[in-house]
Amino acid sequence: MKRELDAPDFGRELSGLLIEVDVDQVLRAQGADPGKLRARQPRAVDLAERALREGMQVLAPRVLCRSFTVQSVLHVCQPLR
Repeated sequence: MKRELDAPDFGRELSGLLIEVDVDQVLRAQGADPGKLRARQPRAVDLAERALREGMQVLAPRVLCRSFTVQSVLHVCQPLR
């Protein structure tokens, strides 16, 4: 017996968001030190810049968000000495 699951209700969608990514962030995400890589392998930096230019053209960032009502707040305070 196959059951269909209801899609979650995310409330609303925000689109048209601007994402700013620079080549140093791309290099760090790959585990590289941007300064050292520029000195040792400038060709790798050129490739990362190209990948960034081409990749940013196909990104379409979206945020799905949903609000919740707070029903209660529990707070435990432990005095410090």
